[in-house]
Amino acid sequence: MLARKRGARRIFYDRLVGVVVFFSTLAGNPLGDYTFVEAVEDGWWYSALLPNSCGVVAHMTDSDLNARGSDRPIQYWQKQLDKTIHTKALINCCAVKSGPFILAASSSKLNSSRIELDGGGRCGCAFDPLSSQGVYKALESGIRAARGIENYFGGNGTALRSSAAEMEESFNHYLLMRNKYYGLERRWPHSTFWRRRWLGPG
Repeated sequence: MLARKRGARRIFYDRLVGVVVFFSTLAGNPLGDYTFVEAVEDGWWYSALLPNSCGVVAHMTDSDLNARGSDRPIQYWQKQLDKTIHTKALINCCAVKSGPFILAASSSKLNSSRIELDGGGRCGCAFDPLSSQGVYKALESGIRAARGIENYFGGNGTALRSSAAEMEESFNHYLLMRNKYYGLERRWPHSTFWRRRWLGPG
């Protein structure tokens, strides 16, 4: 909020959302002790076991594509699930516990080039869940920010700006890797979801 008041704006590179449903796995543990990802025409699916005999299954797609079923969310989610092969089989004996919940999952960054504190800048980023980099990047950016603040108050007037530049470079590298991995999926050449990722941010 403070960043916005000082002139920053968030730049979004896609419209990805997660349409999440929680399941009860009391009848068994079909999900196993691992996470599972399955690509489909309009996105991809994520499933994983949670504590207390629960599981989570998320349909990752673009917000405008999911909006086609906004008037019947659970029915539309089930319809999309029926298009899967492995995910549908995994949760066949599970019972819906709650959901669906729509959660933002887009790749984005805070454009903070206009925010300055005696020559310093800030850069905040969000990563695609497919990259599995969220926790790692949060820790990395926290360490980098702490180092920058320490150096700044130690007399280095450009430390904050340098820290922001490092985060910007790291995010640009992430975007290249994101495009590379999404570009490997070519089974649906007419899919709006996948074509957007082949053609770049939009």
